[in-house]
Amino acid sequence: MNQLPKTIEITGKTPFGIFSKHIKIQATNESKGIHKLWAREKIESLTDVLRQRYTPAEKKAIRQSITQLALDASLVSKFTSLVAIDRLITRESGKALYTEAITSKVSAPATATNSLLWSVLGFITLLLSAGIRYWEVR
Repeated sequence: MNQLPKTIEITGKTPFGIFSKHIKIQATNESKGIHKLWAREKIESLTDVLRQRYTPAEKKAIRQSITQLALDASLVSKFTSLVAIDRLITRESGKALYTEAITSKVSAPATATNSLLWSVLGFITLLLSAGIRYWEVR
């Protein structure tokens, strides 16, 4: 009862008639990547659940489930990331690091626009339009 069948038959109706296909099944224990596909779908499902209204404690538990699942499957999620580590050493062993003090700081403007000028001009325009409207109504 727990063994896979040797073949399966897929049948159905299509606009062109009856469809039938026989597929041979090769049983193997070397399935690669299926656990990552399942984990990715499970993480997506849990992320959808997280967007719904739950208590903070329930949301925390869901976040922990997503994090643990992503770590177990080595996947990136909303709460996890991957770090690449370069093992190539480019500096010779025993050679000192080169350091240099920065003598001056880079000055940057306080803002990208002259917001005070534009605020004053907008206020004056508002006063002028209110005055014109007042004189038209009188």
